[in-house]
Amino acid sequence: ILEDLPKSKQSFDLTEGLALFNGNCAHGVQPFKGSRYSLVYFTLGCHPSIKHEDRERMKNIGFPLPATNEDPFKLLRPPKGYLKKAGATPTKKELPAYRCYEPAAIPNGRRK
Repeated sequence: ILEDLPKSKQSFDLTEGLALFNGNCAHGVQPFKGSRYSLVYFTLGCHPSIKHEDRERMKNIGFPLPATNEDPFKLLRPPKGYLKKAGATPTKKELPAYRCYEPAAIPNGRRK
């Protein structure tokens, strides 16, 4: 039941950068005025089966795909769900649940 889920949240100001997070985790947007454009890019777990020529086509139009043996949790930890689990400790290093990037940190990133 949704009402029973934890109410913890993390907010991002995306006017000056971007956020990388696991879209399988619950997420939403706050009310706003004006126009907003979102670019959503994700890779399905079956991407290793893409034909080589299709992989090359994507690369040629600016969308390089992960290597077929790429670790899907290279940048972000897997979702933990809502089960009670031990948290990260100083001796147990763990990847973050999200990452934020400012425009200067994005390769070839430009803002007008």
